Amino acid sequence: MIVNDSQELALFPLTTVLLPGMSLPLHIFEARYRQLIADLLKQPESERVFGVVAIKAGWEVGTKNLPILHSIGTLAKIRKIKHLPDGKFDISTVGTDRFKILDVSQKLAPYLKARVEILAPVSSVENLSAVTRAQQAYVNYLTVIGESNASIYAQLPNEASALANLLIATLTGNVIEQQRLLEMNSAEEKLQSLITIFNREAVLLQTVPSIPAPYLTGVSLSLN
Repeated sequence: MIVNDSQELALFPLTTVLLPGMSLPLHIFEARYRQLIADLLKQPESERVFGVVAIKAGWEVGTKNLPILHSIGTLAKIRKIKHLPDGKFDISTVGTDRFKILDVSQKLAPYLKARVEILAPVSSVENLSAVTRAQQAYVNYLTVIGESNASIYAQLPNEASALANLLIATLTGNVIEQQRLLEMNSAEEKLQSLITIFNREAVLLQTVPSIPAPYLTGVSLSLN
């Protein structure tokens, strides 16, 4: 569902997926993205946003590079900006709304821009047991890979969308899976997929314990 008319948005292509509610620190060193931050600093704080979108093919570096992008990304709202002596920036951002790319400018002037539509928040769950089962599946997975899970379980959100985004963020290194889940419009659908993922991996690791754990858990368990 679309919640507003199309608008122009500066894009920051990355080889990662930003989830709504999750934090993303960035070190800004390329000239074009330094210009992006400089342009955003001219705007009121509430309007200092850009779009983070995962790269399907190509690279995010290079002044003449136009990577192939996924069509769904997440708005990144700037929370803090640290000016560095050499003109670079360290910034902290948080994901807010998802957006859909309608068309991308073919010119880097100096950074990538696109016409986008902001998507409505994902629908909530009707079956509340999906929340509990997703929490249990994740904690069981942590047990299998030898992670301490007592305190983590207490920190897991009980709200479906927040829980789904947090668990998707733990799938570090699996951009394709994260992107697939980001694009789903139902929190219940996301949770059901996550339950399948964590249960499948737990069984696989118990069956063949020498296989390295495919997902990392080094993600902050507090939504911003």
